[in-house]
Amino acid sequence: MRVDFYTVGERFRERPLMLVCKLCAKALDVGLDVQILCVDQAQARAIDEALWAFDPECFLPHAMDGEEDAAFAPIRLSIGRAALTPSTPFVLNLTVEPDPLPRTAARLAEVVLDDDASKLAGRARFRSYRAAGLDPKHHVL
Repeated sequence: MRVDFYTVGERFRERPLMLVCKLCAKALDVGLDVQILCVDQAQARAIDEALWAFDPECFLPHAMDGEEDAAFAPIRLSIGRAALTPSTPFVLNLTVEPDPLPRTAARLAEVVLDDDASKLAGRARFRSYRAAGLDPKHHVL
């Protein structure tokens, strides 16, 4: 499993959810379905809006869990880690639990937002992935 940590830096500081949109666009470009694990419903709604507004030239088809077309959407928004679908090839994690996600996806992106809870949890997960024998990469965008 490939694990990448993306920390919100200057480029996305004013609009951190654009980083999530950018990662989704890149995943779709290489043919990967994406599951976004959100902290709560409010964050999922904010990401939903950001995906619609991301780029007029780029359509990012998505749905929230529970919507009738969610099973067919290449980008699926879920609430919490319990909603993780083992068969999703690319998981984008925004949750703030310190424990690492199970090794079910081929690719995992851990997004670390610019708040203390996200940073502390991200650091703990980074150490845990490394202790489990993985080689997580860190990117500041």
